[in-house]
Amino acid sequence: MTGPAVLVALLLTIALLPVVTRLAHRIGAVASPRSDRWNRRAVPILGGLAIAAGVIGGSLLIEMPIIDRLALLVGVGAMVMLGFADDIGSVPPTLRIIIEAGVGAAFTASVRPSRSPPRLSRWP
Repeated sequence: MTGPAVLVALLLTIALLPVVTRLAHRIGAVASPRSDRWNRRAVPILGGLAIAAGVIGGSLLIEMPIIDRLALLVGVGAMVMLGFADDIGSVPPTLRIIIEAGVGAAFTASVRPSRSPPRLSRWP
């Protein structure tokens, strides 16, 4: 059942966001206001770490073959690295979308084809 996994992922992400926000401010990982951005104050840029931790934590509650779990971990890791690269430098939007689509396609190709996606309509 995926309902508890989704709930754990959500709660873990929400719980980690303040921690990651403080860390980002402490180490200076913030997007400063610029003319090409909408933010008027420094915005922390490490939120993807909280999301990644939530996804990984929630996925631990779902039974899956090791190859599927490995594909998930590699995919999340690739997205985290892409986020860091974009935060530190600047990844052009077109390249970012191409990389994201490639990671998604690789994940889809690597999971067991006999495994059907979770049915979210069966929540308790």
